[in-house]
Amino acid sequence: MRSHARQEDWSARADCRLIDPAVFFGPDDEQRGARQRRERTAKQICHGCPARIPCRAYALDSRQRYGIWGGTTEAERRARHPARPAAAPPEPR
Repeated sequence: MRSHARQEDWSARADCRLIDPAVFFGPDDEQRGARQRRERTAKQICHGCPARIPCRAYALDSRQRYGIWGGTTEAERRARHPARPAAAPPEPR
C-alpha cells in the first residue's frame, strides 16, 4: 500500500495525466515506424515532466513490461534490468 501511495504522489503531478494513454502504450500490431514516432512523442512529453524521475524509478522497481515510463521504452528498461535467470536446482547430496 505504501508503494501505491508514493505512486499517487508523483502521478498527480505527471504531465501525461492529461494525455491519451495510447501515446504511451501502443497496440500489439504496431508497425515499427509508427512505434518509433509514438515513442519519440511520448519521450518529448516525459522530457520536461516534473514526475519523470520517480515515474522511471517506479517502472524499474515494479518491472513494468509495457509502455513508456519516465521517458524510457520497454527495451531500455529491459536493458537496465534484464530478466533474472531461474534459480539453479539444488545439488544432490
